[in-house]
Amino acid sequence: MNKHLRLLAALAAFFLIALLFSGCYEEDEQALIPDEPPALAEGAPRQEGVPPGTDEKLMTIHFIDVGQGDSIFIDFGDYEILIDAGLQKYGKAVANYIADFVEPPIELVIATHPDADHIGGFPEIINMFDIEKILYNGMPKNTVTYKTFEVMSGGKQDCEFIVAEDAIFDMGNGASIEIITPVKRYKDVNDNSIVAVLRYNDVSILLTGDMEAKSEADLLDRFSQTNVLKAAHHGSRTSSSVEFLDRINPECVIISAGLGNVYNHPHHAALQRLIDTGSTVYGTQKDGTITMSTDGNTYSVTATAALTLADAGDN
Repeated sequence: MNKHLRLLAALAAFFLIALLFSGCYEEDEQALIPDEPPALAEGAPRQEGVPPGTDEKLMTIHFIDVGQGDSIFIDFGDYEILIDAGLQKYGKAVANYIADFVEPPIELVIATHPDADHIGGFPEIINMFDIEKILYNGMPKNTVTYKTFEVMSGGKQDCEFIVAEDAIFDMGNGASIEIITPVKRYKDVNDNSIVAVLRYNDVSILLTGDMEAKSEADLLDRFSQTNVLKAAHHGSRTSSSVEFLDRINPECVIISAGLGNVYNHPHHAALQRLIDTGSTVYGTQKDGTITMSTDGNTYSVTATAALTLADAGDN
């Protein structure tokens, strides 16, 4: 990109960000923003005697509490991946949280789909860190949040901003992340979510964005048994179908949702299906940020307050 194009991109980003901070939010973002975002700690609890980034054999996955939204950070030695970044209001908190773990650059940033509660925080990330690749699903949304994300990502120096395709990224030492894209373009924006399967030797984690039942069914043959599932769409009844859960048979499930959110996530029907698999189900609305650590053979999570049907928002 020549200097004139970079200047235009920077000016466009400035005006779009000015609109965001002047209170011009689209309706879906307005409804999701709580009065005050939770204060995130700068870094999560660490295994005793293992400083961040010094043990290439330890992988840590942070399911960051961003209220009613998603943000997942994967730290594996000097290889880092960020999947979604919550609402715009949480961007700085997410950036501060991951800062202690990042050994520049962040190798991979994934925007699962263009909803504000998944991409709103990315401008802070793009400003603060060097990034090698930003993947998005190639389906724009006519909102200020999306346009800001697109302009800033496209103008980011020394960074590839590309539409996701089915691919496997080798993270080294037996670890990889597989990108699974929708088989077609769906009317529901959630079904167009980028899905990722994180594997480290014998341990696997399925990260689903807001994928719903239609996409689950169409991609069913791409899935297999997984240890940990990040439940789709904040535990909505429209995701986590019986057929899908029978296929992946998770041992542990993480739901990212805001306490008392206006959508009543997680829904009773979805919680019932998840619990019926025999999985232990945890939620950021109850435990805050949840951290998973694995050496590729076994794994552990920091969560302690398992969800029950009483935690459903639509009871």
